[in-house]
Amino acid sequence: MSSRSAPASPTSRRQSPLPWQASRRLNRALNYDSDEVMVCAGAKAALHMALASIIEPGDRVLTMAPHWVSYPALITLAGGEPVVVPANPARNFVHEEAVLEAAVQEYNAKGIIVNFPNNPSGAVPSRNDVRALVDLCIRRDMWIISDEIYSTLLYDDAVHVSPASVPGGKERTIVVNGFTKSHTLTGWRTSFLAAPKDIIATASRLQS
Repeated sequence: MSSRSAPASPTSRRQSPLPWQASRRLNRALNYDSDEVMVCAGAKAALHMALASIIEPGDRVLTMAPHWVSYPALITLAGGEPVVVPANPARNFVHEEAVLEAAVQEYNAKGIIVNFPNNPSGAVPSRNDVRALVDLCIRRDMWIISDEIYSTLLYDDAVHVSPASVPGGKERTIVVNGFTKSHTLTGWRTSFLAAPKDIIATASRLQS
């Protein structure tokens, strides 16, 4: 009999405290049950599972410039259409709510990918900026795919705030994180999704 198990199986090693206790060290403001977490083979794979779980053909998903080069391709691979919101260097690459809302309204976006601390700009939004983003997504019934792989790389007293930690955010946020950056495990392809359990169930079926 094989000792392997599905990444989100009730009988998997994921019920061990180790994976989620490790992830809790990355963001102590988050708290998830075991059926709301899934292990993936790297952050790119986790992003693919997240997008494939929510996108229908032709759905538009926003990503904010500057962004990691793979975001548009991952959206396209999942059947969606990427929409890049132009960079805002005058505001240290943190977009204002009004700019994002205009893009959401123009393109009828299904969701938005956010990445803070940002690669490549290093931008870290304030709690008020994150609150405004969550409020926008609540009003527009949008998903937030929050790539938090750099969440421990903070400087100059910056504080990382996950959209999932803001009231009303957890229900519509898919958190992508892992250990390659925080624990210097480049090449190990260790990552996880944290999201509402129906999203995790869908992503688990896709990954299996």
